[in-house]
Amino acid sequence: MIFDEILLLFALIYLTPIIWVLVSGRSHGGAKFGWFLVIIFFSWLGFAAFLIITQASKDRRS
Repeated sequence: MIFDEILLLFALIYLTPIIWVLVSGRSHGGAKFGWFLVIIFFSWLGFAAFLIITQASKDRRS
């Protein structure tokens, strides 16, 4: 029981940056695939680089 919960927690921790990159509007096409690969291999370090290097979209509406 506890092992399943720990496994689920680790899966969520690993999958969160992957899902974030895939649904993000910060990159498109081949760049998104490249960031996906970086996240797969370097997880949170790659995600931090993604957030620092890419820019948020400027056309946000309030």
